[in-house]
Amino acid sequence: MAAIAVAGVGLMVVCSSSLAAVMMMGGEEETPATTTPAGPAAPTIPSGQYVKVVHTVAQDNSVAGNADDKNKILNLAELEVFAPGGTTSIAAGKTVEAANFHGAGPGANLVDGNMGNFAHTLGRTADDYDAMTVDLGSVQEIEKIVIYDRPGYFKRLRGVKVQVIGADGTTVIKETPAISTSNDEHKYTFTFPGTAWA
Repeated sequence: MAAIAVAGVGLMVVCSSSLAAVMMMGGEEETPATTTPAGPAAPTIPSGQYVKVVHTVAQDNSVAGNADDKNKILNLAELEVFAPGGTTSIAAGKTVEAANFHGAGPGANLVDGNMGNFAHTLGRTADDYDAMTVDLGSVQEIEKIVIYDRPGYFKRLRGVKVQVIGADGTTVIKETPAISTSNDEHKYTFTFPGTAWA
């Protein structure tokens, strides 16, 4: 052990092997190296087998209109799902399921490419959150989802959100915010890894 006097520090006791280091450092204590914490992971394009359109409101009897308006059904002309860089919907012709469909609006209409017809759910209770789920057949990367309101029935998309669900049919991989717009647009596009409808 050796004792050395360092200006501004006073008397320091160091072992002989550290003496040279103390002298070179001007008697300052060694500061441990710091690492910059990694930032949040960059958003990614989700992969899933199912795309689910679901209403976040089940029933609102204070609104004007008929039973479909009050019960917040889904009444959609089409749902399109696109792989990265894709121009053809990977949902076209796929299986669509829901708890119940209106006789005039079967699920197959949701993915048939025909904007002149519609798929129409038929929820009628205060705890029936209407939803339609498309099975893509296998896990797919999904860059964009486009939903079209039934022509002539604008503004029914408010409160609707979309989920990308894994192959197990239950794990939500990605969920969009619910639509809150108050305009008359009938087409909404969600592009991943974005966070808002456009």
